[in-house]
Amino acid sequence: GTIDNQGTGTIYVAKDWTNNATGGSLFASAASGTVILQTISQAAVAQNVTGTRTTNFYNLTFNNSYATTPQYSLGVNISVANTLTMTQGNMDLTTRDMTLGASAASPGSLSWAAGWLYGTTGTFTRYFGTGTFAMPTNATGLFPMGGRNGAGTLNHYHPFWLAVTAVLATGGSVSVSHPTTYPLTYDAAAHVDASWGNT
Repeated sequence: GTIDNQGTGTIYVAKDWTNNATGGSLFASAASGTVILQTISQAAVAQNVTGTRTTNFYNLTFNNSYATTPQYSLGVNISVANTLTMTQGNMDLTTRDMTLGASAASPGSLSWAAGWLYGTTGTFTRYFGTGTFAMPTNATGLFPMGGRNGAGTLNHYHPFWLAVTAVLATGGSVSVSHPTTYPLTYDAAAHVDASWGNT
């Protein structure tokens, strides 16, 4: 079966998202609808995005108020074709990949307010067209990466910004990783081992 989430349809998920669908697309229409991963304030919990196959979201929103990082853990590769909205909550990519956009012609967009992505070897991939954009005046070239300490409580937001100052002949994609977990007794001011990898 498939999920019919067409048009302005919105699915709210308060716990885990697990996609074990067999054959075809999970959604009846791959070009519409929004999924919001949002905890209930009375029972905030961390959420896992997992399953046996990739979920290809159209619009996806992170809005998790759980007190301990990570608010989200990725157990399978996912993609967001249109708009990724990051309202609150940090995502542990683990060893998985999250992709924003479908191609250089359809790069998708990021709406960012708070939260970041990190992981052992996980990557965040964004598509870009041939246009120009500056940094850091908008989210067009933003990769909201970060890290955490061993307690999962300290804020270590280390964004990677991409700017394009001349029109490109062709578009493409950029992948960024931030494989950092700080020891329990250190913060970023005293212990710096953060790094970005990009391809």
